[in-house]
Amino acid sequence: DLDSLIGNISDDAFAAFDAVAAKPDPTPAPAPAPVYTPSSHSHVQLAAARAKAPPPPKDEDEGRILQVAIERFAVVFYGDELKAALRKGGMKMPEDGGQMGCKQLKRVAKRMHEMIARLVECFGGVLPHSALVACVSKVVDLLTVDMAAMIASYHIRNQMYPDNEDSFEDGSDEQLLLKLHHRVNLLIMDLQTIDESIDIMGLATATGPVLKAWIENMRRIIFTWMQTATSNEDWTCCGEDSYHSHSVIDVFASAHQSVETFAALKMGYNSSVRLKFLNVLGEVCSEYMTCMDKAGQAEQDARAAEVRKRAEKTGSYAGMMTV
Repeated sequence: DLDSLIGNISDDAFAAFDAVAAKPDPTPAPAPAPVYTPSSHSHVQLAAARAKAPPPPKDEDEGRILQVAIERFAVVFYGDELKAALRKGGMKMPEDGGQMGCKQLKRVAKRMHEMIARLVECFGGVLPHSALVACVSKVVDLLTVDMAAMIASYHIRNQMYPDNEDSFEDGSDEQLLLKLHHRVNLLIMDLQTIDESIDIMGLATATGPVLKAWIENMRRIIFTWMQTATSNEDWTCCGEDSYHSHSVIDVFASAHQSVETFAALKMGYNSSVRLKFLNVLGEVCSEYMTCMDKAGQAEQDARAAEVRKRAEKTGSYAGMMTV
């Protein structure tokens, strides 16, 4: 058996086997690979080569996949927040026959602002900048489309009821749109700090029609106050230490208040809105000067009529030379 066979192998046989195993292999072993220790000069060359060479295709694919994924995240997050805002207001999604209100879009804009801030805070140092910009740009596109649709709907209603006396009053559509405009402006300021190349003009100018309507309403109010103030004006100084009338305070205080509102809501992104507002301020100044000229001319006419009346009584027109 095997045990008896192994037992018959002598110690000399084991010794001979060990001697053969200890002999070196006649086939030379391959030389070990040299260890590369680059000098400082080769480091510079390597860095220059990497700067010139395009990134590997694998990294490009991964970057593209990440960008598409984060864009998808922005779309899903926007849709979920929109559904939540509509449900909170007891409304349906537009595809289900519902109509989004200004309050709901304002709430969505606020949530998008918070999401972007958290995204930058938590992943700004990890995500590629291009992926972050792609996410932000997608949010801007979604908000711009919804805001444009809402403003278009408002513009149609405004054409149907152009002389609505309740416009820009508390709870009106115009006031809610101004609040939405303010909320979006806060978002725009943060977007510009992320990357100035992000296209925000569509979002910034979407509320142009309602801003122009606000300017027209402001013009109507100031001109009404001006008419009331100048009609009751005696064109005398307000006090001993003042050299202006009462009406100038009423008119230009209201104009100054409108300038503060215009600046606080940052309505000047749209150049046409900014130009329209400046033109209205110019009209206010010109109209007030016209009122002063008319009042001065009326005063001169009254004095001339009084002198003429005295002259007719006395039969002499010499007194008219003093007018």
